[in-house]
Amino acid sequence: MEMKIHEHLYRHLMLIFDRCFAGPDQQLSVNELDYQLQFIISLIEGEKVEFNYFPPPQNPNNYMSIPLEDPFVYIVSLIHQLKYQFAARYSQCVRWSTEEENRWSSQDGRIEHLDLLIFRYQTKNLSINFNWNIKMLRDKYFSIHIKTKINDKIDIEIPMGIWKIDQQTNHFDLHLKNFEMEIKILVNIICQSIALEK
Repeated sequence: MEMKIHEHLYRHLMLIFDRCFAGPDQQLSVNELDYQLQFIISLIEGEKVEFNYFPPPQNPNNYMSIPLEDPFVYIVSLIHQLKYQFAARYSQCVRWSTEEENRWSSQDGRIEHLDLLIFRYQTKNLSINFNWNIKMLRDKYFSIHIKTKINDKIDIEIPMGIWKIDQQTNHFDLHLKNFEMEIKILVNIICQSIALEK
């Protein structure tokens, strides 16, 4: 069961549509809209070798089981495994911060996780702030949106979709491919814009 590209396109197009017709305080800025359009173009064109800043992935696939008893514990474990597997697959250029930036909070059916992705770009480390926003829905479903900030000024929203609390062996590979595609395109767009600025 593989995440189809049209599902990524649908989520990003719905985000654009919802935010463009929202109230003035919720509308996308020009820079945010530009990113969403670049993302859609990247999906349609596929990964271009000349703009792919990631090496070939390693495939450890040794994730542990995710406990189902408590929704908060399940979501924390799932996100931890997504991050761990992504960093293990691209250990030559990716790591997650273990410093103060990495924190969790939960209140009124919402879970927030602040994190920092460090990507090795040429000879420098590129730091990308991640703000995971999880909203608990009915019947064990939850939605995930990730907000990032580029150059400390451009906010980017990544709609990860609606997931369900279930046995991770059923859908973990699908979630990992979904997460990997979104983050790789984000990083590739950022690196490409840095390269164009030089």
